[in-house]
Amino acid sequence: TNNLIYFSGFNGVFGVYNRTSNTTEDLRGADTGNWIGTNVIYSVTFNPTNKLIYLAGATGVFGTYNRTSNTTEDLNLPNDWVRYNNINDLTYDSNNKLIYFSGNSGVFGSYNRSSNVKEDLRGTDTGDYIGTNQIYGTVYDSNNNLIYLTGQNAVFSVYNRTSNSSENLNATDFGNWI
Repeated sequence: TNNLIYFSGFNGVFGVYNRTSNTTEDLRGADTGNWIGTNVIYSVTFNPTNKLIYLAGATGVFGTYNRTSNTTEDLNLPNDWVRYNNINDLTYDSNNKLIYFSGNSGVFGSYNRSSNVKEDLRGTDTGDYIGTNQIYGTVYDSNNNLIYLTGQNAVFSVYNRTSNSSENLNATDFGNWI
């Protein structure tokens, strides 16, 4: 957004690279509540609807960064179902205005900014083929309104929001290379 590239890493590293000025800026000071602290931030994604950067990482780090106010917001509750699991990846669903997240122990869910609710989507895995495997990646397919998941032990699946179900796609791997 506006020639800005947000990046993250170990020890709470969070910053932005400005392509126009060819400079980086340390954004760790925006974490005034210290909810990120020294945790690893595994993923960032941009929500153009709200103009917010979403952050996710180790031990359930999940929140937003607001560039206008230069502040972060912790979106976890004390007994949140995601709170103590690593969140490995985020993706923005532009059709439904949702943030999808995936992580360790089969964590898979969505976050709705309007209602401030995280929806647990682990139950959509009716064959329990994901189980407690780590999910490393989520990708939004805007043409078909689907979310693809990849993970540990050859997890490869697709989530359909309309039917609220996940389908195991491992049968498409005819060469058994996944």
